[in-house]
Amino acid sequence: MLKNYLKIAVRSLLKYKTYSIINIIGLSFGIASCLIIFLYVQNQLSYDKYNKNYKNIYRVISNKYASTPAPLASALKNEFPNNIINTVRIHKSNKVLISSGNKKFYEGRVFLADPSILNVFTFPIVEGNPNTILTEPLTVLVTQQTAQKYFGDKEAIGKIIRYDNKYNLKVTGVLKNVPANSHFHFDFLISMASAQDFYGNDFFKNKLNTFVYTYLLLKNKQSSELIENKSIPFLKKYYGMGLYSAWKPTFKLQPLSSIHLYSDIGGEIEPNGDVRYIYIFSAIAVLVLLMACINYMNILTARYSYRINEVGVRKVLGANKINLFKQFILESSLVTLFSLLLAVVIAELFLPAINSILNLKLSLGFLSNFDLIGVIVLSLLAVGLIAGSYPAFLLASFNPSQIFRATPFNNFSSSFIIKVLFVFQFLISTGIIISSVIISRQLNYIQNKKLGLDKENIVVLPLREEYTRKHYQVLKNTLLKNVDISSVTASSVLPGDVTAYTSIEWKNSGYDKTMDFIIADFDFIKTFKIKLLVGRDFSTKYGTVIKKAYILNQSAVEKIGWKNPIGKELKSYCGDGTVIGIVRNFNYKNLHEKIKPLFIVIDPNELNFIIIRIKANKVAPALNYIKNSWKKVFPQSPYEYSFYDKHLELLYRSETKLASLFGIFSGLAIVIAFLGLFGLASISTIKKTKEIGIRKILGASVSSIITIIFREFIILVLLASIFSWPIVWFGMNKWLQAFAFRLNLNI
Repeated sequence: MLKNYLKIAVRSLLKYKTYSIINIIGLSFGIASCLIIFLYVQNQLSYDKYNKNYKNIYRVISNKYASTPAPLASALKNEFPNNIINTVRIHKSNKVLISSGNKKFYEGRVFLADPSILNVFTFPIVEGNPNTILTEPLTVLVTQQTAQKYFGDKEAIGKIIRYDNKYNLKVTGVLKNVPANSHFHFDFLISMASAQDFYGNDFFKNKLNTFVYTYLLLKNKQSSELIENKSIPFLKKYYGMGLYSAWKPTFKLQPLSSIHLYSDIGGEIEPNGDVRYIYIFSAIAVLVLLMACINYMNILTARYSYRINEVGVRKVLGANKINLFKQFILESSLVTLFSLLLAVVIAELFLPAINSILNLKLSLGFLSNFDLIGVIVLSLLAVGLIAGSYPAFLLASFNPSQIFRATPFNNFSSSFIIKVLFVFQFLISTGIIISSVIISRQLNYIQNKKLGLDKENIVVLPLREEYTRKHYQVLKNTLLKNVDISSVTASSVLPGDVTAYTSIEWKNSGYDKTMDFIIADFDFIKTFKIKLLVGRDFSTKYGTVIKKAYILNQSAVEKIGWKNPIGKELKSYCGDGTVIGIVRNFNYKNLHEKIKPLFIVIDPNELNFIIIRIKANKVAPALNYIKNSWKKVFPQSPYEYSFYDKHLELLYRSETKLASLFGIFSGLAIVIAFLGLFGLASISTIKKTKEIGIRKILGASVSSIITIIFREFIILVLLASIFSWPIVWFGMNKWLQAFAFRLNLNI
């Protein structure tokens, strides 16, 4: 019987080649979308689960920031010894020059860590003694990839690495490369004891400044609940009642496996994922596959009118509903199987582009990915049943007498079910297309929004070494000699990336205020063309004393409540000083966040970036001069530069990825929708052959006949669009809420 069913199924597919091809291509695109999105979701959900104890590892977050004070870890361990098995602190270094022999590279994945990091996290040791690793100052672990990069095939243990042209670090161990699905990645792991040499005693003693990321290995989940419930008494004891009452600090414990997708706080080690995108792409996968199934159902239902005689004969010869249902389900399953094979090919073709957009290494990997095999089997069964069930049930239910007397499918316009499914299909495709347009428009909006500063014609040179920071002024003076360069300044951080904040105090304020800050050089306001509203800029001609002058933004003045801020006294981590100026609010963070209170101070020892404004149309000669000047002043330091406007675009990587992926799946939705439209239109046209012939004989033009054929489809597409608008508005409006600055949705 099965062999007979297969013969009939193959013959049916070959007899109606055009519709078979349409169905197979449509389903293959839908299944391919599901496979790709499944791989992406699987990857995102796997983050940090390579750690053996990931269920009991928690990160301490303080005041909605990922970083914490360095003394906090030991204080927590002492306070909750029966709940905390181990603690570890890690500190991410700024990008720094690392050298060994003739090899010199600026490295950005450099961390300091306690020795306990190997007991809390699962980072397998390839070489080295686990009992002595990271216990001594100025020792370092490297990953296998880094060891190969600096030492080739030679043994790395015992080798010396030069840090910032100032410190010699001894390699005491080699670790396996950090898995890609980790929320932080390192190439160098320096002993935390080295912070004493790098930063001094204040690093370990300061209870207010957040230098490290603190992780706890707990006994169980109940331990995390107990510690959080007792957080207030602990914080009062840790800070003291005076400081606690004034500053009102808080902390929470964040499960390790939730950091990548669910963490939305400041000061993250690396950019995280977003669980909303998991929901969005999962929904897209389901909707695109549903569109393909609807295509199949519609075309199959409309085309089965040609098989009514076959069904009637089979029923007369004794076939029952179950036999016919099995036959038609087998046919749809066969189509699904062919579609699945083609879908695998399509997925393989699309994966390189998807990996490039997402910066991932997704792979089908059937031999190792058993979950994917399960999804494929379920897809085969589900799609075969969903796509074939309605047409199979419909035909299997007919009585032979009804079938021989009339053909219910002759009039396509009378099929209410087909119309409903057609409208639903185009509702989905229209929704995906409009959402893609809105995302692109929002990206365009944030990339072109006025930020309160001028981002054009600015070149940024990073200061990676202590030597370059100390002698920055020499380079500045050299650069200012060139007529193509308008101004030069420097800062601790670039506007757009500001994450540093500190407690700030003024008369009668106590410690209850925190404020973001930028440490800058003279001409910072001038170089970025930030509007000065009141007072004056930093300037040597006024005798500005370093660390004694503050410039505030409007939000800071509003927060403090001063009517006449000029001359008022402020105290902060940067020193005691006087307010000398007020600038108009500018976007110093990305556009997801509102403009908050900010102060700017001068400190030549904290500068990490040289910022150069070039005159318009003078970029090429100016860049050449800048490069030559750098090599002249810093001959031993590698030269690198970037344009500030391009740097700002990188702040919206996740949105750019989202827009690109939406574009791809919008294209797939369009292809599937129009395959279905073509199939239904061709069936409708064939059924109206006699009518068309009569109309042409009576003098009807080609355009009028086309209008008659497509009028109903156009009405249905317009109806689908109208239904999709409120759904898209609601969904996209929710997505736009993540931006403090966003476009307004309009008709």
